[in-house]
Amino acid sequence: MLGLDALPGRITVAPDRKTARIPAGWSIKRLTAALWDEGLALANQGDVNPQSLAGAMATGTHGTGVDLGSLATMARGFRLIGADGEARWCDVDADPDLYQAQRLSLGMFGIATEIEVAVVPAFHLSERIEKRRWDEIRESYDELARQHRHIEFWFFPHADQVILKTLDPCDPCDPPPSTTDMEETAFRRVLDVAAKLPFLTPMLQRGMMKTNMDGRRRGPAHTIFPSDRTIRFEEMEYEMPRAAGLDTLAEVVGWIRRKRLAVTFPFEYRTVAADDIWISPMNA
Repeated sequence: MLGLDALPGRITVAPDRKTARIPAGWSIKRLTAALWDEGLALANQGDVNPQSLAGAMATGTHGTGVDLGSLATMARGFRLIGADGEARWCDVDADPDLYQAQRLSLGMFGIATEIEVAVVPAFHLSERIEKRRWDEIRESYDELARQHRHIEFWFFPHADQVILKTLDPCDPCDPPPSTTDMEETAFRRVLDVAAKLPFLTPMLQRGMMKTNMDGRRRGPAHTIFPSDRTIRFEEMEYEMPRAAGLDTLAEVVGWIRRKRLAVTFPFEYRTVAADDIWISPMNA
């Protein structure tokens, strides 16, 4: 409802280079590029980057990684404009209750104009996309999550394979030639046909998963985390205790198959570290 992307501002890096104050209305794309110029990065990101920093934190936006929390866990302080028009700074020492509430707030406590964010030294990532059988991933996911810094998979409910994506640190290298992790042409065709002939959805998904989907990219972290998404969609997100996650997914997919529901979009499965933020979906 409110965009602050044109509000003047600049990044201010702390002397210890562990935090930076960032205009809250800047997009993730803009701020990560600016941090990179300073030799810094966010420890983690989601797979799209046009949203504002304030919006991403306020809604618990997250990437994936067993030891990595949502973007809200990176917040160290906020400058807020309240309904009374007054500007307030809050952090763990200054107005700590407001700070704790604001970390993930859905915008309830004022308009954030500046956010102090935890940052890390700039790093590079190697991305790998590959197909794996669902039964194999179900058995090996916990071990794979320990082996890789970032791991996620997409599961089309009528197919027997998943699309596995892993990201791991690598040596410095140039930006990747592509700004997306996967080509969406085949998926777009499936959606178009399934919209007109929904009963074909199971066959279409199994056919699509027979195509080659393997891929690799390397580059600066902020160029590898996000990917272009050209298909408009809406999604729901559910957080489950890690021990119940895969079993829950298996039960839901089994129900979709038994009912032969024309669910054309895949499930995206991620692992996020627990946190202590008051209304966070990952609050343990």
